[in-house]
Amino acid sequence: MDWDKMYSVRVQVILLFLVLPFVRPISGDAQTPFEILLQDKHISQASLRDWSDSTYIKIAQPSCAYINITGIDDLPRRKNKQLTAWMDIYDGLGNFFRKRAYISAQGNSSLGFVKRNFKADFSASESETPTFAIGDWVDQDVFHFKAYYIDFFRGVGCVAYQLFHQTQADRGPMWGRAIHSSANPLARCYPDGFPCLVYINGEFYGIYTWQLKKDRNNMNQQKDVTEHIHLDGNFEDRLFWGNYLDWTQFEIRNPKGLYCMDGQPYDGDNPQELMDETSDFYDLPEDSERVKAAKERSASVKRYIKAFSKFSRDLAALERTGATAEVIRAEMQQRFDIPSLIDYVCFSYYVNNYDGFWKNWQWFTYDGTKWFVAPYDLDCTFGNHASGNFIIPPEWNYEWGNYSFISSRAPIDYLRKYYWEDLKERYAELRMSGVFSTTNVKSLLKKWCNRIGQPSYNMEWQKWPDCKCIGQTICNETWTTSDDWSGYSKLPDYNDSTTYLAGDKCKAAERIWTATTETRGVRPYAQLGYTDSLERVFEWVNRRTELIDLLFDFEAPLHIAGNHISPTAPHVIYNMSGQRLRHLQKGINIVSGKKILIK
Repeated sequence: MDWDKMYSVRVQVILLFLVLPFVRPISGDAQTPFEILLQDKHISQASLRDWSDSTYIKIAQPSCAYINITGIDDLPRRKNKQLTAWMDIYDGLGNFFRKRAYISAQGNSSLGFVKRNFKADFSASESETPTFAIGDWVDQDVFHFKAYYIDFFRGVGCVAYQLFHQTQADRGPMWGRAIHSSANPLARCYPDGFPCLVYINGEFYGIYTWQLKKDRNNMNQQKDVTEHIHLDGNFEDRLFWGNYLDWTQFEIRNPKGLYCMDGQPYDGDNPQELMDETSDFYDLPEDSERVKAAKERSASVKRYIKAFSKFSRDLAALERTGATAEVIRAEMQQRFDIPSLIDYVCFSYYVNNYDGFWKNWQWFTYDGTKWFVAPYDLDCTFGNHASGNFIIPPEWNYEWGNYSFISSRAPIDYLRKYYWEDLKERYAELRMSGVFSTTNVKSLLKKWCNRIGQPSYNMEWQKWPDCKCIGQTICNETWTTSDDWSGYSKLPDYNDSTTYLAGDKCKAAERIWTATTETRGVRPYAQLGYTDSLERVFEWVNRRTELIDLLFDFEAPLHIAGNHISPTAPHVIYNMSGQRLRHLQKGINIVSGKKILIK
């Protein structure tokens, strides 16, 4: 199947197809769309291995699974609402199981989309829970099912996880560099996923990804070990790395059984400051030995986290004493697993994981002192934006400085300052190996799309026709927009009460808008959207590779795997503030598909 041509169709073609009825021939006794699907896939119940009565289910990772959920009318809209359902699961490899699951909404900002993520907590009975061993994943009984509503490919985050898996593969598992016993060799410390088609009561609901969640088993941590700390949340300079530690902005996922300053058990959904010896509830006469131990553990975990949050202040103090670079590097090595931090930075810059330097990164330690970092929630990569309104140009978040991953720069700034040559060396290794290349990304993404198949994508667009990734941006009649973001940060936000004259500019919905005539009270856009395709991603990665090569001073040999960069005349680009950056190669504006030459 030629995915390059398949996904280069324009929005007019997509919309034309959407209005056509999705008609499939019905044969035999099939009654529902799900039964028709099984029939089309030549899946016969009589020929399947049925794991429904098993409490340990071991299967290979499916290329694409087929799931029918019954017992509920729709997915829950709130995280605190849990529905009891049955899930009939066909792996497409000859295996079937029917299991009860407690289903709840999953995610944060994604809860605002019409197609929602959900979590499935499997349970065979009130007292028995099945365990799933899928492919090379750790054993689990709870999984996330991601909707990827803003993503044209319905799984670009999983493709990014695959790329990160390749990025750090030659170093061995992260936990292997820690003093850690009873390690599970399958623990990844980050998710993975495979596509599945989800039906509800026999009716098609959407393409999803069945994914590993942030589970302690996948981190190789134990819930009752004080030093096995896993943090998840918002880590910004002003909220964590600076002079103020806001305990409400991040969750302590491990260890478990902790207490807060007010004497209440720690709740990750409503995080509060951990208890220490200064709490009025720290040492109560009625406390059992178990509670006393939990409060002592809480105080110890708190000390570890506070020391972690102070690292930049400690290093700054060392710098003021005139400490050498070697001394600072040695101190950083005591506090960070440098290889994981280097790989994370190289990877995040390459895919433009802009969302991964404030909330979507995981920090964890096995001794309470040396901290590791790993990615999570990689839907905002390869140009995807969290709003789903537009594609981020490859030039965004390019240079070090104020317009490069603005939030939570503290660890990154020190890494840049004291490990710059190490970063360049590692990036060169990943480029020379072909891990960071258009060829590799193209292969990963095309394989993902082939696992889902064009007929399934057709059903997806019919089910969810309002997805912005198959739409377009339409300006209101007094406005126009372009794909040039120069000076974005200096422009005022659009205001209904402002009178705009012809040529006046403002920003709204992460775009720049120019008034074509005098206007007031008319919003710049009537509709937001864009037309995505495989070709768009490939051109985006090609351009991004060119940029990051320059950032890390990498000169690509002419014929390395996946280079795809031809020498052309230089031009000048600007960042979002309108500042001139440097001479680069001619490229392609990925939003419009037009060649650009910015002067």
